[in-house]
Amino acid sequence: MEAGQEDEGSDLLDFAATFAQLCEDERTVPLGEAGEEVVVRQDTGVGQGGAVWESALALIAWWRHAHAEHPLGQLLPQMSGGGGGSASSVQDSTDGAAAVSTVVELGAGTGVAGLAIGALLGRSRIVLTDLPPYLPLLRHNAALNAPLLRSRGSSVEVASYRWGEAPPLLSTTTAAAAAASSSSSGGGPVGSYDLIVGSDLVYDAAKPGFDWRRNHQELVASFNLLAHPAASQRATTVVLAVERRRESGHFYDAFFGLLRECGWHCDVRPFSIDERTDTLILIIRRAPAASAE
Repeated sequence: MEAGQEDEGSDLLDFAATFAQLCEDERTVPLGEAGEEVVVRQDTGVGQGGAVWESALALIAWWRHAHAEHPLGQLLPQMSGGGGGSASSVQDSTDGAAAVSTVVELGAGTGVAGLAIGALLGRSRIVLTDLPPYLPLLRHNAALNAPLLRSRGSSVEVASYRWGEAPPLLSTTTAAAAAASSSSSGGGPVGSYDLIVGSDLVYDAAKPGFDWRRNHQELVASFNLLAHPAASQRATTVVLAVERRRESGHFYDAFFGLLRECGWHCDVRPFSIDERTDTLILIIRRAPAASAE
């Protein structure tokens, strides 16, 4: 068999393996700690977002190992003293009292990334967001993993959210806790978040009528709406996982350019969980005032 035929055969096997996983009713994602795991139901009948894709798994794997390469105290400035699974990792910077971090997942689909990050982070309020067709699936998966999150001092809720619109309101209980945490550390209004996460949110779909430039603009507008105010003592970090596709350089350059125009800095880190995946982790923060355009 020639080399080209071998590569083609390998690609077909990879596709078959991926397709088989997408057809499973449930996916289990180990957290790597004491055998704990996140379990989510898949439902491709609601759309592509109803399945667990490789970028979401890469985002979870990167988060698990982030403290070794990029300390969470730097990733989320309101944190101190570690992270990555410690239920007491979030500390108020002023008096050492336990604070609560707020996390929102955009385009959550199954919610697997937000649920896993909420469990690994500990003491966090997680809001899983997507369009209305995905909400029943998200609510099911949120309830399925609620006991695990509670054991880590975290909670989860689901909200409908369309990019570029005003942020989803937190529930009364979550809002009260978030407001107390925000007030004690000089944070922004309720509805702003410490961490924004997502996977496969930046893409150049081939389907007719899809405007990727508008998609970029609405996504970055959401960053601006969901982030703490620039003058706040709490800073917002955005962490995205995207698949590095062939001939997509110009596409990502356009996205990075839009981020710069809106005052955000993007740190790009290649990260793959196996030889079948080619993923980029985007760590996005507000640019320093002197360098923001």
